[in-house]
Amino acid sequence: MALFALCLWPLIALVIAARMPRPAALVWMTILPYMFLPENYNIDLPGLPPLEKSTVIAGSLILAFALIHPPERGPRPKLIRMENARPWLQGLLWVAIAGVFIGAFLTIRSNSDPIILFDKIIPSTGMRDLLRISINTVARLTPFLLAIMYLRTEEDRTNLLRACVIAGLIYTLFMLLEMRLSPQLHNWVYGFHQHSFSQHVRGGFRPKVFLGHGLQVGFFILTAVVSALALWKQTGKARWGVAMLWLVFMLLLSRNLGAVLIAIVLCGLLILNIQKLTRAVVITVCIMLLAYPSIRVSPISPVGPVLALAESISADRAQSFGFRLKNEDQLLEKAMERPLFGWGGWGRNLIYNERGRDISITDGLWIIVVGSWGWVGYLSFFTILCLPLLAVAWQTRRVRLTPVTTGMLLITTGNLVDVIPNAFISPISWLMFGGLFGYALTLGRAPETEANPVHPPPPQADRRFSRFPTKPRQNAGLSSR
Repeated sequence: MALFALCLWPLIALVIAARMPRPAALVWMTILPYMFLPENYNIDLPGLPPLEKSTVIAGSLILAFALIHPPERGPRPKLIRMENARPWLQGLLWVAIAGVFIGAFLTIRSNSDPIILFDKIIPSTGMRDLLRISINTVARLTPFLLAIMYLRTEEDRTNLLRACVIAGLIYTLFMLLEMRLSPQLHNWVYGFHQHSFSQHVRGGFRPKVFLGHGLQVGFFILTAVVSALALWKQTGKARWGVAMLWLVFMLLLSRNLGAVLIAIVLCGLLILNIQKLTRAVVITVCIMLLAYPSIRVSPISPVGPVLALAESISADRAQSFGFRLKNEDQLLEKAMERPLFGWGGWGRNLIYNERGRDISITDGLWIIVVGSWGWVGYLSFFTILCLPLLAVAWQTRRVRLTPVTTGMLLITTGNLVDVIPNAFISPISWLMFGGLFGYALTLGRAPETEANPVHPPPPQADRRFSRFPTKPRQNAGLSSR
């Protein structure tokens, strides 16, 4: 069934692309497979890296946008030559993307030595690994780059948040089922568990539905919560407020403490809607993430207060968090043995005991990236994520953001906070990062604000053909008789 689903999805994507305009097709061709395609399953191809969920999503997007051309309301936008776009901002993005590929190449070249353990040998890295890394990087960046081109307007951002709310409401039905019967849907449909069952029993069941882990479900519902609140503030319609309350209730039931805490902060910032405060939070988070490996070993590290907060909430969670911190210290110490380009793949960045057994746990995305690809890969990768947020936040000095744009800005900021303890950035978040960057490329270049977006006004009707009487025009070249 898993093989059938992965092979069927590109055909479904083509149908969606043929029946929807580009922005809507991009949104639903990203959200639907993320919600329902199998996790931790891949298709092995001879001579190529295996195809998995993320690569199938990206490949379907590329195929659909290359073959299908639905009607558009204007000329096709271009990433390179965008009207009123800032060339220096685009240049920074391309430098960061190039840094990811160049850093990966140098990582491969600098890890040509195998690691010999007690009873096994961890192989060196080679050109096949470079191909695998390149394909995975393209798979991550595809929704991001397409969103830059097709999710730049206020209407597109509103539709993206609306789709997130609808998807979240649909997912809550499956969450209720798994909370009652145990997290088994992936096993029932695809024949295997996508993650350890024991990690999802916490005084009850933590649902994981068809995502990789229950923590991903938590952030998915968090995204829907903030989206519903932003739409409520934007439109004033009660249905979005009711949806938000239901999603908050489900988030509390999902047993995701981290997602709940992040949601409280993000919703508080969105309700206050103080742009100076939002800007300060966004810039602070981005700077701390870019420098986090250095901050982690410095006296100003924030882990001490966070550990104290965890102890005040739950002794068990504090013990688990303390174990994670100790493990991250060991991984960071090994990462600094090869600080520029890291250790590469095949688990070369992990810690092994004297008998060659892996004794490390890599939970946070930051420690995975800095250990595998070093400072070059770390700064390049996270610059791609931080650049849209910093560009939009900086422009808030002159432009008043709408609740929808502020909601997207806060959701992506929350995802940057979440990659410290967890190791996932969903394709939906990549869409939001790309949409914000596309908006930032033209933001503030013209005298318009968000209330008057960067689009030409519709042509005025010719009053000569109006059914209302008008005064005769002077010098019209017509007789007054």
